[in-house]
Amino acid sequence: MEELRQYTNALAKHYQDYQVKLPLVAADMYLEGFHDLNKRLIDVCKIDKIALENEWNTVSFNYREALIAHQNVVFILEPSGNIFYTSFNVEELTGYNAESLLQTSIEELQQRELSDKQIAFIVENLQAKTPFEMMITNYHKNETAYICKVNCYPIWDLEGQLKNYILFVKAI
Repeated sequence: MEELRQYTNALAKHYQDYQVKLPLVAADMYLEGFHDLNKRLIDVCKIDKIALENEWNTVSFNYREALIAHQNVVFILEPSGNIFYTSFNVEELTGYNAESLLQTSIEELQQRELSDKQIAFIVENLQAKTPFEMMITNYHKNETAYICKVNCYPIWDLEGQLKNYILFVKAI
């Protein structure tokens, strides 16, 4: 608690020349985290609805944990590889807003060629319809590179048919 008081006092001292009345900074910090959590929970509800509508069998992955606890960006892909859904935080990671990415290929975020080894690994796992994890270089909208960890899971319906892929992406 003392650290928050010191932080608030330091900000007040910094902004005193600007003649700005500061609100409770600790409350602002709390609300920012609360709003972020709220957006994540809204994403969970949206994905729950998609899962229910498509009769997903979700035993092999936990999107709730990936979104809330690990703060991953979530992409849901059609079997063709086009983006069907992205979580709210995709713009923070990629620079692209969620709507501009819908119905585009996930490959557009790479903008550069992957190594032959990476391509072979991805193709092998997609053809086998098995989950995989890898590190890749993606590019922000402004073309700056970032390294991210990607976990990809095929999503089956209750009858065993491939419905979608779900990707959990986190910048490293």
